[in-house]
Amino acid sequence: MKNRRYSDAQIARMLRAAEALRDVMDDPDGGFLDFLYGKWAVLTDDVRREHAERERERRTMFAAPDVQLANFVRWNRARGWGFAFEDFAAAVATVPPPPAEPEGGALQLKARVLEIDLPDGPDGTPGVRRTFDELWDIVVQEQGARPCHLFGLSKAVRIELAAGAMRRPGLRWRTIDLGYGWPEPDPNCRRFCGTPPRRLPPDAERPHAGILAAAAHFPLWLARMDGRLVPRVWLPGYDLPGAPHGLGSISVRPLVQHPRIADDGERKFLYYGWDHVPFDDHAVPVYVDAAPAEERLGDGFGG
Repeated sequence: MKNRRYSDAQIARMLRAAEALRDVMDDPDGGFLDFLYGKWAVLTDDVRREHAERERERRTMFAAPDVQLANFVRWNRARGWGFAFEDFAAAVATVPPPPAEPEGGALQLKARVLEIDLPDGPDGTPGVRRTFDELWDIVVQEQGARPCHLFGLSKAVRIELAAGAMRRPGLRWRTIDLGYGWPEPDPNCRRFCGTPPRRLPPDAERPHAGILAAAAHFPLWLARMDGRLVPRVWLPGYDLPGAPHGLGSISVRPLVQHPRIADDGERKFLYYGWDHVPFDDHAVPVYVDAAPAEERLGDGFGG
């Protein structure tokens, strides 16, 4: 029988209950010690098992290339993307080596990702918007994330490639550092800790569809993304012009906003933030391999 799984909120309640039982068990005048110990042991054992399972998932959260290739075949058929067998064969033949393991047993946050970048849709939907919608819809349908609500915030909101971001419709492997810029906890930092997208090195290549593809391919990565042990992420290769900022007149120019993956404690969803404001629980992913030849530079197009 499979062990029951628990959410963060449930674990917190279980630990509070275990602490209360421990206080009663420590009372020399208390009764029913065998009964209380049994309840305490069940609670603490369940919490230990859940933590052990989560650690195992963090160590195996990036799906192997053959799993990603199988995902692509399934999605291409079900969603009518129109990729040919030759595209699949080329992906099979060009699987890159795995990234080097981090030193000292640190958690691996670099991953090989089978990127999917769609051309313009038959209905005229620009490829940037079509890719964004299709990949996030997979995350919604298969992993229970919240549907994207960003385009309902204002009629002016649209998705574009960030200046300098590159794309080419097709299928390709890329290696992404999904932990770049995520800071070690700094007890002296009180506000605005972390790395904002605006402070990425000028030569850093910013992923866009690659992060959405990672979310679709790696359900364990998304599930374990808590901002403490696995960072939440910006999508720095996308801009969201027209997104409301509610700040009136501010001095930061240009005011650029990017999508980011957030959560409400139960489900992941897409939100956004200003690119000059850091979050200490967010990484700013970058590519760590060489860009394929003949990519197309983003200059604020998309839709």
